[in-house]
Amino acid sequence: MVDDPLHIWLLGGPPDDSALLLTALQEVFATQPILAHCHTSLLLPTEWGRPSLVLVWGWQHFNDDSQAQAHTQLRSHLQAAGVDYQVIYPHGADDGNTSHLHNAFRAVHTALKQWKQASQPSAPATASRWLTGCEKCSDPVCEHRLFTGLLERG
Repeated sequence: MVDDPLHIWLLGGPPDDSALLLTALQEVFATQPILAHCHTSLLLPTEWGRPSLVLVWGWQHFNDDSQAQAHTQLRSHLQAAGVDYQVIYPHGADDGNTSHLHNAFRAVHTALKQWKQASQPSAPATASRWLTGCEKCSDPVCEHRLFTGLLERG
């Protein structure tokens, strides 16, 4: 397992609801190696390091044009910084802020699974079953005999 935890950023949501969502994530994944932060500013938080997962609070409907512009600007900042992000929208017919929780849980669960797989030591590569001593020798007489035999059978 890697020493660094999975760094999660929750961006672009209302401050109170973001704090509630962040607390819920930390409670549900309390036994997992995660470090989560929430931020409502349009400036990307450089003091948090490089994120493993960025969740952007998504909206079905914006209250006004300034909210829509702020959301677009946040996405632009993330793209310009080369940071991959996932927008979490409320699920179902409920447009309430707490319904973002379901999609945030799914995103964190998937990211944790990928993070754990990536941090596992990879198995040693096995030799190809087609690789034999003949394929390594590059003897022209041997190769001619091999291909001539194949053409006669074909």
